[in-house]
Amino acid sequence: MLVKYFDKEQGDIVQDLLGSVVVNKANSDNLVAAILKLLRDDDLPLDNMIQIMSDSPSVMRGAVNGVVTVIKRTHAPHLIIFTSVDALYVHTVSNAVKGAL
Repeated sequence: MLVKYFDKEQGDIVQDLLGSVVVNKANSDNLVAAILKLLRDDDLPLDNMIQIMSDSPSVMRGAVNGVVTVIKRTHAPHLIIFTSVDALYVHTVSNAVKGAL
């Protein structure tokens, strides 16, 4: 899992590897548990999370039980959820903003 955040010391947006996990079965329940554990292990509050970016399989983006949907519904109702087209736009804007910093 990668995290992107503003580092005050560097005065810049930084992307770091938070960690990797192995799940026996890549279903929504196991992936949500793994994500929440990584965040808890590093004392990263869900209140600080703005969005989750992922690829588009239904296990990740499904409207009923996808990982992003479950985390938003059960742990972080403030999350911004983008469609894949929106995600491409956000990625483009993010790169443009980073270039301007």
